[in-house]
Amino acid sequence: MNNYSIYKRIYELAQKKGLSLQKLAEKAGMSTNLIYSWKNKKHPSKTSLKKLLIF
Repeated sequence: MNNYSIYKRIYELAQKKGLSLQKLAEKAGMSTNLIYSWKNKKHPSKTSLKKLLIF
């Protein structure tokens, strides 16, 4: 799975839960910029993905 696919999937899941990426990031204890960086630049760490799994 490429970076954009990961970002897009996170975005879609946030929308299904009625959350913006900003709110999702806030609830997961991370920055919105970190999530946006997954769109083109880098892969999310396992730790970051685990934080998102609780939502």
